[in-house]
Amino acid sequence: MAHRVLFLPVLCNESCRPHHTPSPPISLNVPLARELHCGSCFSREDMFPDERTPTTLFDGIPFQDMPICNIRVSPNNTIFTLSDAKGTIKMLRSCGIEGFKNARKGTNIAAQATAISISTKALERGYKTVRVRIRGLGPGRMSAIKGLQMGGLNIISITDSTPVSWNPPRARKRRRL
Repeated sequence: MAHRVLFLPVLCNESCRPHHTPSPPISLNVPLARELHCGSCFSREDMFPDERTPTTLFDGIPFQDMPICNIRVSPNNTIFTLSDAKGTIKMLRSCGIEGFKNARKGTNIAAQATAISISTKALERGYKTVRVRIRGLGPGRMSAIKGLQMGGLNIISITDSTPVSWNPPRARKRRRL
């Protein structure tokens, strides 16, 4: 199964040009982990992984040793797990644990509130920069990532590992009314 990975822009060291004129940051309501300063120190190829990616340093930590925030999104619930690079789970939160019940667990507001709570707990434990691996389809997909950023975590990469079946099972027969 192929994964789609997207890296967020890396902060330049502002010594790329003597007359450095920073460009405005990318326009989102939430600040990204790193701002894009100028076009000369960032190319489109830097957004995608290559052979140097595992050893690339982010805040002094190699990419391969960075903690991973796994987000499992379904139409009925959103589950967050924070694990170290080896896969050992350190924290687990879901919309049901957060206090949302029944149909409200599957909403984007519940996913965002849960993401903010797990990111504040992660900051208390000393995690500042994370990779995000998101899996599944549901209403809380984008708001979960936005909630992690709102909570104060720096997201350096987003990996979409949603399983895609190229030979799905046969569909049910059409319902007659």
